Amino acid sequence: MQAAKHRQKLAAMALICLLAFALRAHQLGAQSLWYDEALSVFLASQPPSQTIAQSAITDHPPLHALLLGQWMAIAGSSEFAARFLSVWFAVLAVALTYRLGRRLLGATAGTMGALLLAGSAFAVWYAQEARGYSLLLALTLMMANQIPDFKFKIQNSRFQIQN
Repeated sequence: MQAAKHRQKLAAMALICLLAFALRAHQLGAQSLWYDEALSVFLASQPPSQTIAQSAITDHPPLHALLLGQWMAIAGSSEFAARFLSVWFAVLAVALTYRLGRRLLGATAGTMGALLLAGSAFAVWYAQEARGYSLLLALTLMMANQIPDFKFKIQNSRFQIQN
């Protein structure tokens, strides 16, 4: 019985991640790059030392540009290819949202959180940009998943944190 429930939860999460992927990949290359995206692609196309040096004088942290540079070496530099890396990080964020919600508040909360993020218009919009927004969200959720467990309790309309 436990194995069947586990498979059911796993299948639900797979469907939610598939939904997130489909929404984010839909018409991914339909628009030309915006200025900020073009700057990301430019930084990514530089040698790593140049990318880091240029990042120091712009407001673009180097990690996304370095990863994007490696990705573009494999996938190319089209609008679709440049934005696709962000889609992967955004789908990872949906899975990490489930994990964090499940750990803190239970499987139902994790599933609802993942479903809300998967269908969020804002999350879809920013996941379709060749920028570091999805990477930042995924890294933040990775760190949040490493925070020690706390028990959350709602009592008399008050939200309490217990060790």
